[in-house]
Amino acid sequence: GDLQQACAILSRSGTRRDRQLCLGHLANHYRRVGDYDEVLRLLRPLRDSARQGGETYDESIYLYGMAQTLDALGRDAEALAAFREVATLNLRLSDTLGVSYAEIAMARIQLDAKRAADAMRLVERARARVDRTTDPRHVDDLEVTRAEALVALGQPAQATGVLRAVEGSIRARRSPPIIEHWLRAYASAAGASSQWREAFQALAEAQQIDDQLSSQRRSEQAARLRAQFNRARDAEELATLRRLNEQGRELRRTQGVALVLFLVLLLAALAFAVRKIRQARRLQALASTDELTGVANRRALMIWLEEDFARTRSAGEATVRP
Repeated sequence: GDLQQACAILSRSGTRRDRQLCLGHLANHYRRVGDYDEVLRLLRPLRDSARQGGETYDESIYLYGMAQTLDALGRDAEALAAFREVATLNLRLSDTLGVSYAEIAMARIQLDAKRAADAMRLVERARARVDRTTDPRHVDDLEVTRAEALVALGQPAQATGVLRAVEGSIRARRSPPIIEHWLRAYASAAGASSQWREAFQALAEAQQIDDQLSSQRRSEQAARLRAQFNRARDAEELATLRRLNEQGRELRRTQGVALVLFLVLLLAALAFAVRKIRQARRLQALASTDELTGVANRRALMIWLEEDFARTRSAGEATVRP
């Protein structure tokens, strides 16, 4: 979750190098939890970008990750071709350790394909490129793969000796995947030498580690799926709130426009009414006064008399006021 958030931030404001570094770490995480489709989705564009930019070292790193993923998916031919390309790139860079990593990976694929002689040649070439001072962990991994090749070539006793020689350093590293690899190789060598008890004990320990790793991967995958679901739900809720907020703003704008129009119409009606009242009063004044003297004319006098007679009759008066 932290990696995904970091990559999202860097996609908006980080440098290209930072974005690539983050996505590469994210791909490694997905590979550890077994989400291989996501690994390939992330690494392919990174590999292509590095290739286009002439960044050979970065290209070899991304391609190595793709090759490991293809190997885990059982796509041996594609994985073998990718590892060969990695070896070629590292030879161009004079990176003997990188070449050795690619060769040992190819050796394992050859072992899976029952081509033990080819695997052993690759192992010996890889061993010649490094020593324990260069990368002790890789040297231990080389020795385990060499022991597997020896078993496949019918030399289990020699394989057992190789494995016992590196057992201490491998167990001291406390890496469950590496210990499991050693245990399965040792069980194979012991079984080929008819040492059934030792073979069974090694397999039982290896299975226990595999069960723990599988449980951890399932837990991590479930956590990742929950995080993705929560992010999708939060994004949907945020989008809904934004839509509602925008609709509210639009409604308020519409109400404001309607209010302004109402006030304009009201003011226009009031102005029109005032104008009509003034016009009526002016016409009434013109009709009831003399234009020259401004005194009430005959029509105004007759109206006044009619009104006065009406008041007198209603009051019961018999006389007319002078």
